[in-house]
Amino acid sequence: MSPRLGLSLEAGSSGIFSASGGLHYQFPADFSGLLSDIIAANPNMNADKVPLDEARLQRCWQGVLGYERQLGDTHLLSVETWFKWYDREYPFERPGSRRYGKWVKDRYKWLLDKPTGKKRGYGFELSFQKKSMTTFTIHSIIRFSMLKTDTPIKSGTSTTTASETLSA
Repeated sequence: MSPRLGLSLEAGSSGIFSASGGLHYQFPADFSGLLSDIIAANPNMNADKVPLDEARLQRCWQGVLGYERQLGDTHLLSVETWFKWYDREYPFERPGSRRYGKWVKDRYKWLLDKPTGKKRGYGFELSFQKKSMTTFTIHSIIRFSMLKTDTPIKSGTSTTTASETLSA
């Protein structure tokens, strides 16, 4: 179960203010790729032996605040900021390398039942859209995003990832 709650307040010509929050569960984004790599490297390994029923999914608490305002008939301005807190993160051995198990002799021993790491991420997005009123509806979007993630590493240190994106 992944409960979520969202509220929005339309403030007339001032725009729409929104807030939402919730909880969701997921496998880490890199998990399916790692699983494929391990099975490809070990053709005799049966994928049914991966103990997915024992796996504890990452748990993420999330909050979002947003504002949207129509500017004239064809322009829309949107601003959104978000925060995520993962409290069941699979640990990193080193930056970019997560640990889901370990090799013991000639077999991979899965360690999927105790993700104890914690991670937080937060971001900001600003977008400006223009809708063309021709025979076809065309959207022009300029978007700026910022993202920062703090991820602990098994050695006790942490790594911070930050990125900015401007797209049109």
